[in-house]
Amino acid sequence: MGKIKQQVPGSSILEVVISMVIIVMVLGLSLTIYSNVMRQSLPQAKLHAQLAVQQALLQARHQEQVATAPDTAITIEQEEKLYEEGSRLRSIHVKAFNHDHELLAEGSTIIIKADEK
Repeated sequence: MGKIKQQVPGSSILEVVISMVIIVMVLGLSLTIYSNVMRQSLPQAKLHAQLAVQQALLQARHQEQVATAPDTAITIEQEEKLYEEGSRLRSIHVKAFNHDHELLAEGSTIIIKADEK
């Protein structure tokens, strides 16, 4: 009996190499895009600090006592100054720090202080 030669359909080595190069290029591009997005996004601590600063400024506008930050790792410092001498305008500057005293967020506003009796 003779051997029967049958060709099995397959890919040449050149087709495999080209497909691998395309896959590596797509993967490299997607990792570059992912790393840029992650680098530009804000960390969660900074988001919490910005929220705490906005809440403190809102409380200052309503002339309420500024509460502590919702996250205990964030320290809020509030500074109130006269905006102009002899006026009722006050400048409020609020800063949020982490436990290492690194500035995470800050904000300021000008309010009209009610006459104190």
